[in-house]
Amino acid sequence: MSSNPLQQSELWEIARQLVSFDTVSASSNVQAAEYLATFLEDSGFSVRLLKETMQGVEKAMVACLGRTASAWWPYYFWTY
Repeated sequence: MSSNPLQQSELWEIARQLVSFDTVSASSNVQAAEYLATFLEDSGFSVRLLKETMQGVEKAMVACLGRTASAWWPYYFWTY
């Protein structure tokens, strides 16, 4: 176990999870997008997961629309 506080943080674990997914362009990125969408939803964000098949490979995009009904500013997490 590391004594580095960053390596013991939630941010470190999220980054570790995200880089563990095989998201090269020839592979599907849906697992990584679903992980990110679930994390954002669990954190209180309104999220849309958009999926499309391109050249036989399923791809996804996560759109985060904000934390409350009064804050509808779109953030797009492109994962292509």
